[in-house]
Amino acid sequence: MDAKRGDIGSTMAAYAESFLHQDAPLFSDALTVSPYLGYGSLKPAVELARESGAGLFVLALTSNPEGGEVQHAVRGDGRSVGATMLAHLAAENA
Repeated sequence: MDAKRGDIGSTMAAYAESFLHQDAPLFSDALTVSPYLGYGSLKPAVELARESGAGLFVLALTSNPEGGEVQHAVRGDGRSVGATMLAHLAAENA
């Protein structure tokens, strides 16, 4: 489901339940999610995707021109925000 969901705590948990719980009317094999409220905001979706065997497509570097304003911004450690999201994903999948 290309829903591009991303929110904080209980709201993200509700989105995850709506799309990733096996018994949900909108259950999907995979869900597109946005980590730009902080990678930790994806935790409810990551946990439920693991439980249900669903996948997540995480928006790290997007094709829309405006996305570069945030995704290519450089952090204090010299890494771009997008690269930081990719590093979180790699660690999650290790």
